[in-house]
This record gives sequence, structure tokens and C-alpha cells, in this order.
Amino acid sequence: MEHKDLQSLVDLSADSSVSTSEIQQAVNSIEPLAFIGLVYTHPTRPDITNNPRLIRYIWLDISDPDNPVFKRYIADRDVLVDADGSWEQEGVSTNAIINSMIADFAVSILNEDGDNKIALKHNASADVSKSLYLLRIDVDGLYVEAVSLADILTNNSVPLTALDKAGAGNYYVLQYRTSDGLAAFRALDGDAFAAGAIGLDKLATSTDGDIMKMAGGVWTGVDPTTLLPTDSVFLDRLSDNNDAGGAPAAYQVPQRNSGNTSTLWTIPIFSREQTVDDVAVLGIGARKPTFTFGFNPKIYRVTLRCTDAGGDLTYQQGDEIDFLNVIDHDGTDSEIAKGTVYIDPDSPTVIRINYVALAVSTSIISNAATPIRGALDGTKWTLRVRAYG
Repeated sequence: MEHKDLQSLVDLSADSSVSTSEIQQAVNSIEPLAFIGLVYTHPTRPDITNNPRLIRYIWLDISDPDNPVFKRYIADRDVLVDADGSWEQEGVSTNAIINSMIADFAVSILNEDGDNKIALKHNASADVSKSLYLLRIDVDGLYVEAVSLADILTNNSVPLTALDKAGAGNYYVLQYRTSDGLAAFRALDGDAFAAGAIGLDKLATSTDGDIMKMAGGVWTGVDPTTLLPTDSVFLDRLSDNNDAGGAPAAYQVPQRNSGNTSTLWTIPIFSREQTVDDVAVLGIGARKPTFTFGFNPKIYRVTLRCTDAGGDLTYQQGDEIDFLNVIDHDGTDSEIAKGTVYIDPDSPTVIRINYVALAVSTSIISNAATPIRGALDGTKWTLRVRAYG
């Protein structure tokens, strides 16, 4: 049915003649029909007390010129309520906006001032239980949902291969870095543990007296006697320092002190030995051979050594007899020692022997099964001196 949008409250159709003022009055009284509404554009709400027809209008609130808002009257239509609460903001109806209506980049997280723009709820109400939640696509791949990081990163859900390895090295560990509050890789060395940080009660239990040993990549207790069997520690593994902090001297050995309270490096009573030999025993007149050593002898031994391949008086080449056992037979059966041995008081590294030149009258006791006295062949013997210090 065709209808008009406007009507005049003054009907001039019955008048045969109409004056100008009547025409003006009819024009001024023109208003929309009862089922027709218009748009009222103004920064303040419509005055429905004096203009009740405006309740059928859409009010375009331009109080914020950059963001005008459409509103409609929602209060009682019989008893008009002229108040801000009588007008409700209107928007697009449910499910009316489709994807093609939204321009690219039209929806952003932040506004032009860098402030937050997207709210958790449509009414901007807060929900602290969702604080620091993340947005993700649901399991159906249909909606965006808010979820806590704890629900995303569940126990054992992040493999070590997914961690950033920047700054890492072999056998490095992740450690909290107090300088910036972040986790960072660092070497697991002595500096990684504070003094006393690892108590002995944290070590694996073992047998009393055991020590810790790495076996197959695992620390385990082991009897130390199995690690240091007999003859397994060489002298060059001993400390080179004595109790006073200095290096030991030549020929020193470890020795407990008289109070048995510490170990000292000392020279033992007899730590050195030296042999000087092959001094001929024959000569004319008195003999006084000299034997010089590289240390001060404490004791010594002087022997006659057989040097002849054929031997002498049943002695074999290399045999030795004590020098002071050599006797002199003078025909009267008196037995006289043939020499004296002494350390030179002016040169403590020198041993001297004084004796009369051995002659045919000099005799020794043979080493035969039945010992006999026989003459010494001085050409088959030399003097040997061993010194100990």
C-alpha cells in the first residue's frame, strides 16, 4: 500500500479559500506519520517533553564528533521519561558483521596512543583469575581461548632440544642469573657452587672407609686399597715440600720426628755409598795411598781383592779378604797387622791407609778345606775401599 511519510496537523481541504497564514500554519504543523521516524542529530538528548514525537527518532549523539553514537528511546511510551537513561546505545545487530566488512588491520591490540584496546570481556569487566593468561586456538581449531601458561607448559612438555642453546657448552647447566633475573647457561665448575653448598649427607652412602670414584659415569664408593695396591705409588708421586715448605735436599728421605708428630725430610744415617779400588799393593818402603770420596764417610771397609785370573792361595779372581787380616810372618810366629786405616782430619772426604810394602814374608790364610798359611803374591791383589755416609 502506498503511503506518505509526512502529514500536516492542519487540514485545509475543506476551505474554499486559504490564507497565507493558514498555509504557513499547515506547513509548520507537518510531522512524520506515526510509523515514520527520522534521525535526530545533536550533542544533547532530544527534548521529548515538548516534542513527544522524537521518541520515534534515532538520536545520533555527536557529543564526541570523532565517535558519533546511535541511540534509541527505550523507556515508557505512555508516560515519557526525559532522562539520559531512557536512551540506549545501538549498534549492529547480533551476527550482522561479517569478515568482508572489517578492513585489514582495523582490529589492533593497541590504539594510536599505545594503550590496550582489546578487552577480555565485552562489558570491560575484570577477571583477575585470568591475569597473565595467553591467547591460543582451541583444540577444535575454531575459537580463540584464554589459557594459563601453566596449562600450556605442563610437566615434561618442553624437550631439552627446544631450549635456546646460546652460550651453552659441553656439560653446562641452566642457572638463575641474579643480575637480570633470567636463566642462563654456565659451566658446572667450582664457581657454580657456594662454599659448603653440597653437604656430605647429599652424597650416596657407601661402606665406611670408602672413597668416591667415577665408574661408568656414576659416582660410587670404592675401597682405597683396591686403588693403591702394593708397589703402585712411585717415589716421584710424593710431595716435593718438607714441613717448612721448602724442597728437600739431595739424599733426604721422609722420616718421622722424635715426637712422632710430623714427617720430616732428613738424610738417613747411611744414605750414600762409594767404592774406590784397584790401587796396587806392592811398593818399596812405606805406603800411604789416598782414597777420596764425594761425601764425608761415617764408616768404611778396606779389602784386598784378587785380580788374577788364575787366583792365589785357592782364592779366585774377584774374591776379597779384609785388609787387616793380612799378617806378617817374621819366623818367630808373631803376627802383626800390616796397616792402619783412618780418615784424614784435615780433609774429611779422604781416607788414608798406612802400611809397610807387602813382601814375600807377608802371608794370609787360605780358604781351602784345611786352611793353611801361605805367602801373598802381591802382584795378584789390589786395595778396595768402600765408604758409607
